[in-house]
Amino acid sequence: MPLADARTGLSLQLCGGLSLRDGERQRVPLPRKAAALLAYLAVEPGPHSRAHLATLLWADSDEAHAAMSLRQALSKLRDVCGEALRSDRTMVSLQREPFASACRCDVLQFLALHERQPREACETDVHRFLEDVTAEDAPEFLHWGDRTRARLVRLAQASLARAVQEATARRDYASALAAAERWLDIVPESVDAACQAIDAAVLLHDDARVHTLGDQALRRLAEEGRATDTEGDRIRNAMQRLRAVRWVTPVHGAVAVPAAGTAKVQVDPPRSLLASLCERDVPWTTLGAAFDDVTQSGRASGVTLEGRLGAGRTRLLQDVAAMCAMRGATVIAAASPPHAPVMPYGAAAALIQQMVDLAALGGVHETHLQTLRTLVPALEERFPALRRSAMALPPSDATFSIRLQEALAQALFAICEDTVAVVALDDAMWYDRESANVLQAVAMRTTEAPILWLLTGADDLGQERNNPAWADFARSSRRVELAPLSIEGVERMLVELSRVPSGWRAVAECIHHGSHGVPGYVQASLQLMQQRWGAISTEWQTHSLAAPCIAPLAARAQQHVESLDDVARTVLLSLALDMEQGHPVPLAEWRARPAVSLDRLSHLHGISRLRAGVLGQRLVELGLAMEQDGGFRCASPVLVEYLRQSGSPLVRDELRRVLAMTHPEAVGT
Repeated sequence: MPLADARTGLSLQLCGGLSLRDGERQRVPLPRKAAALLAYLAVEPGPHSRAHLATLLWADSDEAHAAMSLRQALSKLRDVCGEALRSDRTMVSLQREPFASACRCDVLQFLALHERQPREACETDVHRFLEDVTAEDAPEFLHWGDRTRARLVRLAQASLARAVQEATARRDYASALAAAERWLDIVPESVDAACQAIDAAVLLHDDARVHTLGDQALRRLAEEGRATDTEGDRIRNAMQRLRAVRWVTPVHGAVAVPAAGTAKVQVDPPRSLLASLCERDVPWTTLGAAFDDVTQSGRASGVTLEGRLGAGRTRLLQDVAAMCAMRGATVIAAASPPHAPVMPYGAAAALIQQMVDLAALGGVHETHLQTLRTLVPALEERFPALRRSAMALPPSDATFSIRLQEALAQALFAICEDTVAVVALDDAMWYDRESANVLQAVAMRTTEAPILWLLTGADDLGQERNNPAWADFARSSRRVELAPLSIEGVERMLVELSRVPSGWRAVAECIHHGSHGVPGYVQASLQLMQQRWGAISTEWQTHSLAAPCIAPLAARAQQHVESLDDVARTVLLSLALDMEQGHPVPLAEWRARPAVSLDRLSHLHGISRLRAGVLGQRLVELGLAMEQDGGFRCASPVLVEYLRQSGSPLVRDELRRVLAMTHPEAVGT
């Protein structure tokens, strides 16, 4: 019956046994050679000559009998494939789109998914492609099957290697281990797969699994006579990491092993509270697609990661940078510590410092190296000839900014000669104005180079009023906003960290209530609870959790709040009381509430509007407030919960009274 008729849901299985089944999972009878012909036409695109097909499957027959057998086989297939099968006197082809839409083929599904969804694609047993086909009278068809099977296995290996890398970059070591073990299922003799699986088991602290994987790999190598070769040493070295202090490097996401002397000491590190990325699938996909676009097009692209304090911008940036590095990119990361004294060109100097040891820097002209040396004298150690050259003009020179732009652009061009470059700029809103202007100009100058620019910042990073230096960049880049976690997301974190699959709902609700789902505050809450109750276990589920977990935020905000003078602290308290609620509200509703205007702040505290603006800007710089609509508001609902319980009750009551008089509907009951 043709595909277009009532028979729907046809399934063509080529891996693990050749069969064609209908929508009710009943086998559709096909002669052996007709089924083999269907497999060939489904996998190999394009038209094929009748002579080629006849030789492929009926090589032992004369030309006339082979042609007749082909006609009979095509007649059988036409009953199944309908109009998807096209043929004339000389050519035969199977139209892939109509065939794939009406018939599910495991190999075609693998080929469609192996780049975009590598882990899901590799559920197909491609290493068992046509394993049960016996066609001794068609040696050419058997050779084609062997070649195709080898090609599919290579694609599966590449896909699973990528899945392992991406999972490791996200610190999702359980998924990395599952992908590596699937890799071993497909290619049991792969040493790369064994090492990846052992590394993931090490990071999961699953010592028994490490030894099982290592022993199995060494046994296979011994059977092949390779146990003492370099490959055997790789397996043993991977297993030896259990005897070393283990931690995860912030950029490369790989196991860091200390000096050999340390490796002799058994160390049992505490269980980390760093879970895998949670509820960040959309941002991760967007960032991965941006990297793929840069790799394929050879042109620059930019992405801004925006979110409020504690939203996990830095964590996501590090994980994406690790993923890009594992896929062969050169990652150049620069961070500007918040609240540090701002130094002109400080952020640019931090970026140059990351380039000092790159081999590609040797291809940059001496004039540009001299300009870079002005900010990073360490370049003299890498290029001693710079000491004999005249010092470039100082940063105070009027032309220095232009010369620095060109020098950085040339350095990036040199790096991109060999690899894709990823420039990761964390907390860009804290960068000094000079660095921000230079880096944005460099981004515009290098649009024709394969560079992925990643910026993180507050959720107003692209607003020209607040960040004029980054406004143009934000308008021309993709914007990724990081939302808070849901209660289910917090619950999944607890399940992953505790390895206890149930019973965490009440704990998750408590943590979410106190943190409003902000990942940084969730993490701080877990740290505080771990200090009180020990490692995460089922005992946590027995403790009283009535009060919101706002103490972690207090620990983070305390140093900034205490650094304020009395007037600034009172201004901050008034911003918090203006936003207070008697119960948690959705983040979107909280954001929609109006800010406190300069006029109200001036009236409340008996200061000028200018003084109120200066104090408000100081709070913004400390991450305690946000500027909005010509006024200021508290930076976080969790910060409101903390501040509304601090200070003198008399002062709080008086502030509430005056706030109610000036704007009654903005104050909670």
